[in-house]
Amino acid sequence: MSFRGIFPIMPTPFTEEDEVDEESLATLVRFMKEREMDGLTVLGMMGEEPKLTEAEKDLVVRTVIEAADGLPVIVGTGAASTRLTIERSRRAAELGAAGLLVTPPPTQNETAIFSYYRDLSEAVQLPIILHDYPDVTNVLMSVSLIARMAREIPLVRYVKLEEAPTGKKITALRSIDGHDIDIFCALGGAYCLEELRRGAIGVMTGFAFPEILKEIYVRHISGDASGAEETFYRNVALIRYEFQPGLGLPLRKEIYRRRGAIRQAHLRSPGPSLDSVHLKELDSLMRYLELDGAG
Repeated sequence: MSFRGIFPIMPTPFTEEDEVDEESLATLVRFMKEREMDGLTVLGMMGEEPKLTEAEKDLVVRTVIEAADGLPVIVGTGAASTRLTIERSRRAAELGAAGLLVTPPPTQNETAIFSYYRDLSEAVQLPIILHDYPDVTNVLMSVSLIARMAREIPLVRYVKLEEAPTGKKITALRSIDGHDIDIFCALGGAYCLEELRRGAIGVMTGFAFPEILKEIYVRHISGDASGAEETFYRNVALIRYEFQPGLGLPLRKEIYRRRGAIRQAHLRSPGPSLDSVHLKELDSLMRYLELDGAG
């Protein structure tokens, strides 16, 4: 299966009692399908994965894949050990995952990182998306290491690239001969237009208006450069606001709640929360852009 286009990172909805909200998960999947997303990603970093038990992770994956009904679902399975990553990846495969989004192990040893992904590739026969986000993982994956893995590990076929400056690294990867790896951009979509122009094949992030990212992508691949620019520049203020450090997830969940995609904007405790000023700022932006869900 070849992945292209918009693969939103799904938040994990919870009830006010801190339980996984299965009904909202299914509603959120329908919301995404109605907006013609190309696939979905669950248990990413914005899915509150560290707060879930292994049983809850299986519940999230099972619920989303059943509701997706054939739409490809990428599952985040990275862990600190090779053994646990393989175990999680095998369960995801059994549940019907189309691919694996995998963070590197917590080491700066390139030989160990290579072995981790090679062993996973030999154990689970699903496409692997490298998650290159050193600001969160504290692991730097060099251009040469990524290129080597793409050459020598057949199932390493994609990278979700979030090492800033992203444009420079995309260009560096595109300029190396002898490897075959496709790049998804992320970082809330904040640089997606520039990243697509440099060679990214899609966007894998959690912006709560994924149809805006889809419009930018479709206009870009169809050659409508001015239309892609107009859509991106019009909405970049909201993209920037939603992606702010420390508040991106509560803002994202609040927008999804307002849009009817989930019932509660609740984060599993402990977690950051919005104050009344944040809500007014969000109202102002959404009203200005004439987006549904404005207060």
